[in-house]
Amino acid sequence: MHKVILFCVIIVCMFFYKPLYAKTLNGMTVELGNGVIGLEDISGIAAIGGFLVIASDEAVQGKNFIQFLKQDATGKYLVDHEILLFSGAEMDIEALAVEKNTVYAIGSHASKRKKTKPDKSYKKNLKTFKDKHIVDETARDQLYRIVLDDDHQVLDVTSQSLHTLLITDPVFKIFSPIPSKENGIDIEGLATKNAWLYVGFRGPVFRENHVPILRLQFDGVMLNYDLLYVRLGGRGIRGMTEVKGGFLLLAGPVGDGDARYLLYFWDGNTMLVGKKRHGIKQGVLHVLGEIIPPNHQKAEGIVLMQENKTSYHVIVAYDGAKKSNDILQSFVVAKPCCD
Repeated sequence: MHKVILFCVIIVCMFFYKPLYAKTLNGMTVELGNGVIGLEDISGIAAIGGFLVIASDEAVQGKNFIQFLKQDATGKYLVDHEILLFSGAEMDIEALAVEKNTVYAIGSHASKRKKTKPDKSYKKNLKTFKDKHIVDETARDQLYRIVLDDDHQVLDVTSQSLHTLLITDPVFKIFSPIPSKENGIDIEGLATKNAWLYVGFRGPVFRENHVPILRLQFDGVMLNYDLLYVRLGGRGIRGMTEVKGGFLLLAGPVGDGDARYLLYFWDGNTMLVGKKRHGIKQGVLHVLGEIIPPNHQKAEGIVLMQENKTSYHVIVAYDGAKKSNDILQSFVVAKPCCD
């Protein structure tokens, strides 16, 4: 009798269980021409008016650029022009987003711990774990709004910091002093929808794997913002892009450890559970597949290029590329089958 009951339980579980594994998504190389700045450190990607817009999370000779790439007759993307955002310290641009004629770029707003190095003494490396070796870089604490004309040249550039919000918000403030790779503040995703910005966090990841997404408007961020939560199996957000009915989330490891990169569809509603929701919809998430970066690189950004009834055409950007053909890959991803 017990065996019969156990068998029935297993059958029911198999029927309702959503597997943790995901099918591997097959990408195709997007060819780039010469002239890409920060080849090994591409971290943000967006699209506007026939251009791909990319950014690096490292300053190049003390300058932080975003670059506009145009596809030629052979399908290769060439650098058309670039915009200098900031000179001096590294801004750590981690994500780009576009709405109409406006490009948004955001820094990580992260602090970091100095790394241990094998050529230094054990005693010196031991000191890196003390709090005075945690470095705050204010250049990273910026959100840029770049308004373009019809020729995609700059009309206006405005910036502001989310630092005050992050150190005063009751959820974020205890994580602000923590280094980013140790579950501290680390912004790596950005998307827009209906004049709202959605800021995705690689860290912190909270108990029960809740990942925060900060929803705000560029003007008056302290006056009008809220927090949404998604659950990505312990991963943080490494990139995001708007699609019909929601967003695509590129998720990966919070720290430096190995973990799979998964692509999700999220409907834009918070996944935090609870009764008496007062009209707050329960969020829905679908796993679309696993992305395996070439040559052990890091998946750092995603942009929607085209969408139809059955699939998304996206381009994923990788950090750590040694060759230009390893920077971008194109994917055709089937839409969720069970909305």
